[in-house]
Amino acid sequence: RDSVASRGLGDVYKRQAEAGHEVSIFLAGNAVSLMKTEIVDNMSAIGIGKLSDHIKVLKDKGVTIHLSAGSCKARGITEDDIKDKNGVLSGPPGLLKLVEEAEKVLSY
Repeated sequence: RDSVASRGLGDVYKRQAEAGHEVSIFLAGNAVSLMKTEIVDNMSAIGIGKLSDHIKVLKDKGVTIHLSAGSCKARGITEDDIKDKNGVLSGPPGLLKLVEEAEKVLSY
């Protein structure tokens, strides 16, 4: 199983999902803010493109985006912010399970 545990979204995850690899993402700290709809809809980066396009590919490929429940609570991220983006609230036990089950782990 190919899996990614990370603090941020990057083009590498989208490409791995498009290539048919099983990808899991874990966001913590300020990275959970990337799941707020107003950020997804308005964020883009030179050379990478729109965050909304990345989220769409990840969702279409069935990639689950795990988010630190504590980080979400501290930043006002709710279930409503993540439910349509394959997001699930998790915590340290969830991250450890992802890492233990992964064939490869990449932090970016």
